[in-house]
Amino acid sequence: MAASELEGFAILLVNDHPLFREGLVLGLKCAAELRTNFPDAACALLSGAEDPDLPKRAQNAGLCGFFHKSLEVERLVAGLRHLAHGELFFDNVNIAPREVKTEPTLSARQHDIVKLVAQGASNKQIAQILGLSPHTVKNHMAQILERLGANNRAQAALMAYEQGDD
Repeated sequence: MAASELEGFAILLVNDHPLFREGLVLGLKCAAELRTNFPDAACALLSGAEDPDLPKRAQNAGLCGFFHKSLEVERLVAGLRHLAHGELFFDNVNIAPREVKTEPTLSARQHDIVKLVAQGASNKQIAQILGLSPHTVKNHMAQILERLGANNRAQAALMAYEQGDD
């Protein structure tokens, strides 16, 4: 990229390490708000998660791009060039398609739990708020992950949010 192509272009990279990934739901909400307040800002997600739905969820959240960490350098640079020119770039290279499932049904209690997960609450905090044992919350979380086909808490919260369970 020539220096002139980068004039006024900035990028924010967020680590999606499992320690930080729990914040992905809030991060996508924050990115959507950022795009609303700063419509000229290019917000993109860089992730190593093997989730074929993630590029679409990033786009639905208002992001301008998605880059999988397995991208070749040339493809990454091309994607950044698109963003620098105000264009969209969503790449899902090397992400295997997921089995199509019918829309899952969560119980009222599971809805309550997934809402608290989306707010960043731990199992212990959820148990205290809802008057349950941490073991019961853990069992509910296992059922939520299974019913939604989610790989982790953040993905489950995001999936429920996208289905209108907020």
